[in-house]
Amino acid sequence: MSFRVRIALISAAAVAVAFTVAAWITYGTTQRELIKEVDASLQQRIEQIQQTSNPLELIAVLGAFDERLSGPFDRGVRGFDAIFWQFVPGATGPAITDFPGEGGLPFDSLEQQVIDGRVTSVVRTVDVGDDNLRVLTTALPTGALQVARSLAEVDSTLEGLASVLRFSALIGVLLAGVVGYLVARDAARPIGQLADAAEHVAETQELESRIDVARTDEVGRLAGSFNAMLAALEGSRQQQRRLVRDAGHELRTPLTALRTNVELLA
Repeated sequence: MSFRVRIALISAAAVAVAFTVAAWITYGTTQRELIKEVDASLQQRIEQIQQTSNPLELIAVLGAFDERLSGPFDRGVRGFDAIFWQFVPGATGPAITDFPGEGGLPFDSLEQQVIDGRVTSVVRTVDVGDDNLRVLTTALPTGALQVARSLAEVDSTLEGLASVLRFSALIGVLLAGVVGYLVARDAARPIGQLADAAEHVAETQELESRIDVARTDEVGRLAGSFNAMLAALEGSRQQQRRLVRDAGHELRTPLTALRTNVELLA
C-alpha cells in the first residue's frame, strides 16, 4: 500500500470517528430535548387539572382540553397534539380512560407506586401495540391520573436527523479521503524525487546530481540533507582520487631511481 493511499485512509478514518462522535452527541442531545418538550407538555396538562378531585369533573376537564385531530386513524394515535388520559381510582372501581387501545394505558408496578404514595409521579416511554407513547402518571387525592402523548412525530424527527447525519458522514469521509490523497500526493512528490535521485546515483555512480529544494518543511529539510550527503560523498571521492594521484606521483621517483640502479648493476 502506497504512502498516498495510507494517508487518505487515515484521513478518512479520522473524519469517520469525528463524525460518529459528533453524530452520537447531536442525536442524543436532540432526543433528550424533544422528550423534554413532550414531558413539559404533559406536566402542563397535569398542572391544569391537578386540583380536581371529583372523577366526573375530571372527565369534563379532560374532555374540554381534548386536542385530537379529526378523522379516522389506523392506530388511534392521531398526531403530536393528541393527549390521551386515564384515571385510576385507587383499589376501588375500574379505570376510566379514553385511550382507544385495548386495555387502556399501561398501569404496572411502577405506576402502582403512585397509588401507594411512595412516589408523586412517574414518567416513562411505553410501547402499546405499534404505538410509542410517553406516559406521565401523577397522584390525585382519589387515585392516579395518567396522561400520554404519542412519540410518533419525535421518532419521525429523529429518523430524519439520523438520515441527515449518515449522509453528512458519508460525504465527509469521502471528501476527507480525496483531500488526504491530494495532500499526500503533494507531500510525497519530494520523497519520490529523493527515491529517484538515490536510484540514479546507485546506478550511475554520479554524485553531481542534486534535488531542487523549494520548501522549508520536514520534507524540504530531508531533501536538503540528501543534497548535503551527495556533496559530502562527491568531496570524499575527489579527495580519494587526489590521494591516489599524489601517492602515484610520490612512488614514481623512487621506482625510477631503483630501475636505473638495477640497469647500472646489470
